[in-house]
Amino acid sequence: MDFVPGADGKHVSNPTKTPSILSEHAEAIGMVGFQTDAAQSRTQALAKEFPMIRHVFSWRVAEGHSNDDVIELLNTLREPYPYIQYWELGAHEGDPGDNGQPFSGVLINDFESWDDLQKYSVDEFHLEVVAKLKPKLAERAVVDFVREDG
Repeated sequence: MDFVPGADGKHVSNPTKTPSILSEHAEAIGMVGFQTDAAQSRTQALAKEFPMIRHVFSWRVAEGHSNDDVIELLNTLREPYPYIQYWELGAHEGDPGDNGQPFSGVLINDFESWDDLQKYSVDEFHLEVVAKLKPKLAERAVVDFVREDG
């Protein structure tokens, strides 16, 4: 999986990858390139048949801990999971303004299936990272959902 460092060197993301099963079906029906409106409609139909599962993890760093340390620890989760189709990790930037106390950062992953997300969730290394993270966090939130755009 190819990852691209963000401009600040801390954020890492890779371009959204078309799920392999979607790519195979797209090629089978001649949808290479997805250039036309008809091809996009077929892509959306396939995306509904083979939805991507989005996993979003947000956190607030606990007093006395560093958000850089949290991000460094989360970055250890990038490599060991070939079934993660999309990876984006970022820290909150800027003045919170009227938003109150924003979360410190967010990790966004896409998986081809609920089974892949479940494999990730119960994986021993993932659980070790979660155990190391918990004392560094004041608050955390997770949201998992089926992406509408696949």
